[in-house]
Order: sequence, then structure tokens, then C-alpha cells
Amino acid sequence: MSAAHRKGPANGPPLFAKLIAGLMVAVGAGLLVLPPPNGIEPNALRALGLVFIAVAFWATEVLPPHVTSFLFFLLAVVLHVAEPVVVFSGFHAGAVWLIFGGIVLGVAVQRTVSASAWRKRCCSERDTPIDGCCWAWHWPPSASPSSCRRR
Repeated sequence: MSAAHRKGPANGPPLFAKLIAGLMVAVGAGLLVLPPPNGIEPNALRALGLVFIAVAFWATEVLPPHVTSFLFFLLAVVLHVAEPVVVFSGFHAGAVWLIFGGIVLGVAVQRTVSASAWRKRCCSERDTPIDGCCWAWHWPPSASPSSCRRR
């Protein structure tokens, strides 16, 4: 992937995406400030407004996804949608950190010079891309001491 493709267009998101995001943010902001109808908890309406705003930014990428995610958690705590313990409770699971670590490693390899070396090794002229993928997934674990059998 070229550097120009990774950074996106120089102008930012298209006008249509900005309009859609603006409309959804307006609806979300309205849900945040309007009094709730009878039978609906105020926190539920605020949560719905916050979800509208977050989905607008995630879907249109007017803001980068990592900034949107940060704002989602920040606003959930600041607007008292839920207690901070509840907002951040999902981060106690090991699977979340496993996926997060894989994403961080993937981005790090993609943005360094080693990405081209891996690409050359995995997709060289003598190998098929399938061979390269098999090599890339099976060789490192078999070479690490933690995968050796213990007696």
C-alpha cells in the first residue's frame, strides 16, 4: 500500500460524507440535550445520542477512527451515560488486549521498512502468495521457545 493511499485524499473526506456526518451529529446532539419522553430514562437517551455521533464519525471517517473511539469513551464518562467502571469494563477481558496487540503490531509492521521485506519474502516470484502466508503464519511460532514441548 502506498503512502499516498494510507493517508487518504489531501482534501479530507468528501463533501457528501461531511454532510451525512453533520446531519447525524445534529440528531445525536438533539438526543443529548432534549428532555426524555415519559417512560425513557435520561441516560438511555444520552447513550443513543452518543451512539449516533460515534457511528456518524466511524461510518464517514470525518474524524480518524481512533479519535472517534477516544471521544466516545470520553463523552460517555463526561456526560454521565454510565459509571466509568461500566464504560471501561470491556477492557478487563484478555481477548480485547489480544486483538488490540495484533492491530498495533500490524500497523507497526505496515509503517516500517520491514513491511517491504516481509512482502518480498512472502510474495516473491518463486512463491505463491498462499505459500508466503503459510510461511509467515507457521514459521515464527515454531521458532519461539515458548512453543517448545516441556518435560
